[in-house]
Amino acid sequence: MATISLRLAETFDIPAIAQIGSQAFLEEPIYDHFFPLRSVYPQDYYQYFVDDARKVLCSPGQIIVVAELDENTCTVQSDVSLGAKQKIVGYATFIRTGTKAELASWNPDSTLKSMRYQISKEKARVLRGRSFI
Repeated sequence: MATISLRLAETFDIPAIAQIGSQAFLEEPIYDHFFPLRSVYPQDYYQYFVDDARKVLCSPGQIIVVAELDENTCTVQSDVSLGAKQKIVGYATFIRTGTKAELASWNPDSTLKSMRYQISKEKARVLRGRSFI
């Protein structure tokens, strides 16, 4: 029987989150407006999910929860050969709105996230359109 566990996402989960998001929403009509050439430039579409996950992980009041299969239920040989003990199979993003105090009470690491967000904004300004993880 498959065992799935839920946990808060970390920065090292971003590539898996982006892979799942870019594949899951590839055929969604809403993305035709924002990414009309996503089938021609799939890396740009994938990069959107990388950037979005990074922003969420750095923003107070926002979290990503990932769903993982444990090592005993991974069925793809490459998962085991790459040394994966868990395989991320899904994710959900949650956004809490409100005042800074309300966000801090809901998401205790809001101060750290605020600092990460400011650093990521500065890196983006310096790199001007270049992505970073």
